[in-house]
Amino acid sequence: MNAAQESVVQVSVRSVLSGLTAEDVMSRDCPAVAGRMSLAELVRDHVLRTGQRCFTVMDGDRLEGLVTLHHIKATPQERWAQVSVEEAMTPVSQVRVVAPDQPLTEVLQLLESQDINQVPVAKYGSLLGMITRERLLRVLWAHVELDERETERASRRPALEA
Repeated sequence: MNAAQESVVQVSVRSVLSGLTAEDVMSRDCPAVAGRMSLAELVRDHVLRTGQRCFTVMDGDRLEGLVTLHHIKATPQERWAQVSVEEAMTPVSQVRVVAPDQPLTEVLQLLESQDINQVPVAKYGSLLGMITRERLLRVLWAHVELDERETERASRRPALEA
């Protein structure tokens, strides 16, 4: 794709996302795990059963950190039984978090610039949801698909005579 085509795509993406906020597209179903759980338990009981790639590490209703497949793969498999989720996770102090009213265009920019696949949505330290690249792509695709159908439908309508 050349620079002009990339610019058109960026403008299109931004126009689709304009007016939407983090809260509009976040998933409220964020699997939480205990920090004391071993990576072996996490893989066996959660990752392999659900296919989920990211988990919040919670202490009550307070977000402690995130653990992802990246963290698991960075730990030698023979150590999974000895390493806790808390030891492997990224602590909340190092996790990029967005506010529920943050524009979705800014969230996308954050995901791209930090090369991260997900970002928690929180307010006053309480986790509200999660936004993943996959979810953003599904939202974009739905808009594109519906817009294409509307454009196609409009082109088939007979022109009104004056």
